[in-house]
Amino acid sequence: MYEPKSFDDLRVNDRVSLSKTITEADGALYIAATGDFGPVHVDEVYAGATRFGRRLAPGIMVAGLCTSILTSELVGTIGVSVEDRFWFTGPVFYGDTLTFDVWIAEQHDETRTIIWEASARNEGGLEVLKARASAAKTVMSKAMKKPDLRGVTVATVLPFRDDSSIDWDGYARVLDYCACPDGIAAVFVDGHAGEGGSLSDDERQAVIERTRRQIGGKPLLAGIIAHSTAEAIHQARLAEAAGADCAVLFPPAPLGGGASATSRAPVAFVQAVSSAIGIPVSIFQYPLASGFAYSPETLAKIAALDRVIAVKEGSDSMLAYDENRRAVKQADASVAILPSNFNWFLPQLAVGGDGILSGLVSLAPHLFVALWQASLADDLKAMRAVNERLYPIVRAIYGPAPIMDMHTRMKVGLKALGLIRNADPRPPLLPVLPALCDAIATTVGAARAAGDIRT
Repeated sequence: MYEPKSFDDLRVNDRVSLSKTITEADGALYIAATGDFGPVHVDEVYAGATRFGRRLAPGIMVAGLCTSILTSELVGTIGVSVEDRFWFTGPVFYGDTLTFDVWIAEQHDETRTIIWEASARNEGGLEVLKARASAAKTVMSKAMKKPDLRGVTVATVLPFRDDSSIDWDGYARVLDYCACPDGIAAVFVDGHAGEGGSLSDDERQAVIERTRRQIGGKPLLAGIIAHSTAEAIHQARLAEAAGADCAVLFPPAPLGGGASATSRAPVAFVQAVSSAIGIPVSIFQYPLASGFAYSPETLAKIAALDRVIAVKEGSDSMLAYDENRRAVKQADASVAILPSNFNWFLPQLAVGGDGILSGLVSLAPHLFVALWQASLADDLKAMRAVNERLYPIVRAIYGPAPIMDMHTRMKVGLKALGLIRNADPRPPLLPVLPALCDAIATTVGAARAAGDIRT
């Protein structure tokens, strides 16, 4: 009884039958609890003069047995009835044995609700009750697992073939190189680094499924890059079904142009998506210059939502980073702040962070692991030493304009390492120009010779 279930455990036509004898004791307890001392229930003389000829069991008590059977035997502890309708089609007397049939009549994915119906018959086969709940809204899911995101999270790049189809063999080599080594705490796919915005639903799911098989039990985050709340919910549900542990919510396009600076729409967006899935969410904070960045006040309100577990902090400003970090931690200290500003890895960790999330980990995983370990040890001297080794790589990838080519440049570096055959992105992004490819290859070669990049 009362087995925990989620919306996704249920199916239309799921049903249960249960018989119960309505006793005088049942009626006495109900009447004592509700004060329903209607004479047709308690006065034998009065009831004998009615068309029923004897006392009736309270109808609402009988109807309540339908909802009890629904929750205890069919849907478990997930639902709260929002609107119930009952039709009393025959009398129920004390001593009657009723057989209740309860079933799921409809299931609505878009609202995560069910509609259930019920019927009760006495031992003579007479139907005495019909019921239909117009909305039994699900309020619980399977116990939500919150992955531990403290440490280094790699945002993986995704290589393509010459025809722009996904190079799965190359991707497997990339995962072996940057996602599987010790010290990598989690893996983030289908984000900007993985060109998630250019992928179809099937491709995004395939990336999640293949990544899950290769990385084992490490936490797996999936980017949700959508243009509407409905599309974000759709993508997030697909990601959950494919094996993601956390959905990383990018601000949808309508929140651009400064619309994300106030909290009303962003909070409503995150609340809607997070309540529609059974996995937690992380928030993708854009650079301030993008027009999509959330304010500290907005991030604090988002962080206070139950299912938010992390913020990927990419404001690209140390002042904004620190203000956002403070606002989030004041709202909920358990929400992880994951530094992700292009040029600020050392100062962000020095100020305070719960890990690192970066696409550059795809190219230099061991350096980021070393930086994080030095940060954990509060060893500023060691952090500075690692930062000096990272600096040439950081500048080769993030230094030249336009910054939107940064992930393609990472793929150029991986190509120079022999891990992938083609570094080209999908349009509208363009390949890196030959001279810059040569400069990146030179930087990567020097880092490899120094032991900072290990394949």
